[in-house]
Amino acid sequence: MIENPTSETVIISQNQFTIGNEYVEVMPEELRIPAKDSRKFSLNFRPLMISESECDFTLKNPILGDYKYKLLLKGIAPTS
Repeated sequence: MIENPTSETVIISQNQFTIGNEYVEVMPEELRIPAKDSRKFSLNFRPLMISESECDFTLKNPILGDYKYKLLLKGIAPTS
C-alpha cells in the first residue's frame, strides 16, 4: 500500500519502479492516489524455475520520494 499525505493527486507509473529481477512485475500499470488517501498495488513473481533469490525494489516518485525494499523471492513447484 502506498499513502499520499499531500494535498494533490499523485500518479505513479510503472517506469517509476526499479526491480532487480526480470520475473517480478508491478500491477496496475498506473496508480492514481488522491490527496490524503492510499492505494494498493500488486507484485507478481513468475519464475521459470524452482529457485530462491533476493532483489532490490525501488519506487522513485518526484512528489512522494524514494522507497527502497529488498524482496525475498521463492519459486516453488506448481501444484495440480
